[in-house]
Amino acid sequence: MKMATFLFSSFRSLRPCWASVRQFSQILSSGWQIRAITLDKHGKSCFRSFVIDMPAHKAAADTIGTLSELVPVTGLILRETPGDYNFTWHTAPRRQFIVNLDAAVEVTVESGECVLISPGEIFFVEDVAGRGHCSRAVQGRPRRSLFLPVLSAFSPAYQ
Repeated sequence: MKMATFLFSSFRSLRPCWASVRQFSQILSSGWQIRAITLDKHGKSCFRSFVIDMPAHKAAADTIGTLSELVPVTGLILRETPGDYNFTWHTAPRRQFIVNLDAAVEVTVESGECVLISPGEIFFVEDVAGRGHCSRAVQGRPRRSLFLPVLSAFSPAYQ
């Protein structure tokens, strides 16, 4: 357990999980690691991750970079949340990727684990049943984000 989380664990209103969290998103040699909010075998929300492959053979010398395979989405939803955003337990409205554009969000799952989703980070939510998760603004900053709902056939290979 990280020291800052431990020190403030009994003071939820004072416990900024972002105080001790490193950037999660990682670009691996084989792809992008994506954090997800999903359900464990008991139906409780939890954090897991999966990788979207970035095959090396897809990059040619004359291209603008390496591309993943197409991940089909059903649309695009734009969202703005105010700087005093503090949404208690709720489920995801649908299975979707979320891309934070300009501010972080603090997310807590049922185990009590709290993480910071940083600006520019893409994450995936599929806790559409159960108690869900809590989310709130960080440092009073409003946040703009993109929702990219996925097809029902999308099935991440969790690590």
